[in-house]
Amino acid sequence: GTGTLGGTLTQTTFGGVASFGDLSVNTIGTGNTLATSLTVTPTGVTPPVTLTANSNPFDITLITQTITFTPPPANVTYGVAPIALTATSSASLPVTFQVDSGPATISGSVLTITGGGTVVVEADAAASGNYAAAAPVTEMIVVAQAASSVALTASASSAAPGTSITLTATVTSATPGATAIPTGTVTFLTANGPLGTGTLNGQGIATLAVTTLPVGSTAIEASYAGDSNYTGSGG
Repeated sequence: GTGTLGGTLTQTTFGGVASFGDLSVNTIGTGNTLATSLTVTPTGVTPPVTLTANSNPFDITLITQTITFTPPPANVTYGVAPIALTATSSASLPVTFQVDSGPATISGSVLTITGGGTVVVEADAAASGNYAAAAPVTEMIVVAQAASSVALTASASSAAPGTSITLTATVTSATPGATAIPTGTVTFLTANGPLGTGTLNGQGIATLAVTTLPVGSTAIEASYAGDSNYTGSGG
């Protein structure tokens, strides 16, 4: 490598010894060597004699920095408030964060959970000055499903036998902060077994038209199976 050599020259008059102290080179590189030359004129010797010497090769590398990442909560439930992340660099350089995988977003050092699952978040510190980039450090957060609730309505409270009645199930979040629309299916049941299933639409609503209800009073239940964000529920 090449660079500017700095330091202090100290020369003694006895024995012709010269030495450098506090040597420094301002450029990184591998296979560096120090070279020196000294011209002397011994009494009665002409021409003057030039003496040279080279050091063994050596490497100059950037200083290693490390990241200390304060672990965030290992287990949370979807709907949790945004999580403030904390990490420091051994070189006192800025640390940045990113989401490697999982249902979350990040703004600066604030992590927002957006669903159930496993979130992996990474801390990084870039190279700067004499310091190399730090090895990334990751932390994992397991996000449990939020609770859900089901509301069931029917298009009519009474009807003649064989008349079509539309059953409507609306599934919503029962956990503050959990704002995703539930997805999946709802099964409509009576005491005698299932009447059928309906798939939730973009508003979290499923419907089923039935014509086979028996004569008399029938209790009907809607059972939501749950999805990656929400646990199942019934109503």
